[in-house]
Amino acid sequence: MFFYRIAGQDMTFTNPVDELEPFALKEEKGEADLLTNLLPTGSLDARVLVCQTMGWVGGKQRLVEIWSAKPGLLLTVEESSYYLAPDGRSILAVDLNRRTGRTAGQTVSNLYKDVLLGPALVLALAMRGVWSLHASAVFFEDKGMYVFLGESGAGKSTLAAFLGAGKNSDWKLAADDILPAAMQKSCVYCWPHYPQLKAPLGGQPGTRLPESLEIYKILMIVPAKAADSLEVEALPARQRAPVIIGHTAGTRMFPETLLGKHLEFCARVSEQIPVYRLRYPHRESALTEVRDVLTCL
Repeated sequence: MFFYRIAGQDMTFTNPVDELEPFALKEEKGEADLLTNLLPTGSLDARVLVCQTMGWVGGKQRLVEIWSAKPGLLLTVEESSYYLAPDGRSILAVDLNRRTGRTAGQTVSNLYKDVLLGPALVLALAMRGVWSLHASAVFFEDKGMYVFLGESGAGKSTLAAFLGAGKNSDWKLAADDILPAAMQKSCVYCWPHYPQLKAPLGGQPGTRLPESLEIYKILMIVPAKAADSLEVEALPARQRAPVIIGHTAGTRMFPETLLGKHLEFCARVSEQIPVYRLRYPHRESALTEVRDVLTCL
């Protein structure tokens, strides 16, 4: 078995993944006992389908199914199947034909990696009350975490990379794709120790930061043209929750109970965190303007 600490959560997998090496824990436990505890006898035979969706996994659209396999969940992506323990702490690759776990430590396929680092990890974290935002993020030392939401091409990764560059010493890049977030008491925290697949193994930005940081501002970036002017507008409370809902990864996989918890999380975030709509022209000079505006926001 292989042990990792991801987004502040201790997690166990049957097989190692190179992309998770920066988050590995040097822990050893009895493999046979773990496999027995993770995969209760008969749970796969008694599974019940709870939702189906199409998702981009392994370079193409694939059918993703979530099954109730009490006490946990079973995630299937075509020929690949994964049992998620009820507390989301463990993801076990399983062979449905044999109703057994696959041999721990064996060489894994690219599809296994894509499923584990995508839908399986997102679903497991959601089972633990940690929600994966489609976001880029930067930490500003004097204030906290700025989270950038937006559709692909809107400019959230470009802005985060600019702010996190060495010349902006007060800013530090935290994420460029997925940012896990959760409620802790009355505060909203993010967990930047999470694999950013666009970053190299030795350059995971979140590992240079504390394990959890309070979210300070959320900005939804909307598309702009080079001739447009910079605009920042605070959203009213009633518009904030839909923004968070629309930029959470994996919601189409969530069973009803998780959907309810996710909606509660989004409602609480909308009550506590200011959310802005940001439009900035895609030219280099505008990035400096955005930095100056954010510093004073």
